Amino acid sequence: MKRSLFVFRAPPFESSRFQEGLDALMALAAFEQPADALLMGQSLQALSRPENIEQPPAVLKRFASIPLFGIETVLVSKKELADKNLNPDNFSLSVRLLDDEELVGTLTRYDHLFSF
Repeated sequence: MKRSLFVFRAPPFESSRFQEGLDALMALAAFEQPADALLMGQSLQALSRPENIEQPPAVLKRFASIPLFGIETVLVSKKELADKNLNPDNFSLSVRLLDDEELVGTLTRYDHLFSF
């Protein structure tokens, strides 16, 4: 079965791009197609815990629910986390941390890449 990777770069709150990617990711997973997510840049904001925000946007709650759709792998660059001073212990989901070399190797294992 072919695997898909959804690469998110857009901020989750400022445009519809992130939400459109999330919709596509969840739709693919709903049809039991294997898919994973890679968060980069401003899209890392989606990993914030909804309970840590006074009025969390619905997109945070939706993103936190992706394991219910069978999406278990969320990839994140170790370098980006260090650059942004982010701690994975504070995320709403568990993530798989990749160094730059692992990231490149991981991208080649997917049949389809979608960028949002």
